Amino acid sequence: PSSCVAVLAPSHGSAGGRSPRPAPGARQETLRSPDRTAGGKGLVVGLIVALVLAGAGACHYISVKNTERRRLGEAQEMFERARTSLKAYEEKLGAISREDGFGSRIDEIVGKIPSVAARKDIASLLNAVERCRELEDESRGLLHLNEARVRAKAAFAVAQKARQDADHRCASREARQLWQEAEGACDTGRQFLSEHEFNMAQFMFDEAVRVYEKASGEAVAELEARQKAELARQEQKAKEDEH
Repeated sequence: PSSCVAVLAPSHGSAGGRSPRPAPGARQETLRSPDRTAGGKGLVVGLIVALVLAGAGACHYISVKNTERRRLGEAQEMFERARTSLKAYEEKLGAISREDGFGSRIDEIVGKIPSVAARKDIASLLNAVERCRELEDESRGLLHLNEARVRAKAAFAVAQKARQDADHRCASREARQLWQEAEGACDTGRQFLSEHEFNMAQFMFDEAVRVYEKASGEAVAELEARQKAELARQEQKAKEDEH
């Protein structure tokens, strides 16, 4: 086309190349490109979706962090309670005698107590709590073992006293044999270290006391029999001298 008029004339179908004027009061509409309108709407929708996803992601991140912080705090509290309970057992272990192999056992348990500084994440804290519980069980078992040892040593002291009494009185062969059996029971008892063996040692020491007392009783009975026999012999001799 040679001019704008030539372009507009066919489109509006007006004579003389003039465009018809809109009627008075008629609403004029602005023509928009369909492609441009659809693209604008898509851009707005995309921005809204992006903002919604970003907000949801931020909320999820904050929720995860709060959950992790709460779980970490709970794990720290569990660890502190477990370690405090284990410390009470540590004090009890420190008060018992360290002889008969107990010293190395106590040092082994105390050396395994988890350190506070090394426990910073949830996994390490939970592992430390489990370790504390295992050490509590070991400490409890060692305390029971010590109680059995104390009972065995008390029985051993009684047996030793009975042994000394029997040693002064035993004269017969049978009494000496019983005394040797009881002495063997004492020696065997001193070698026991487990709780079961300490309990067995206590039983053997008690049995040794019975053996010693029996030996002492037999020795006393034998001595009394000799004294009676000697007294009867002296009385018989006196009667014979009178006749």
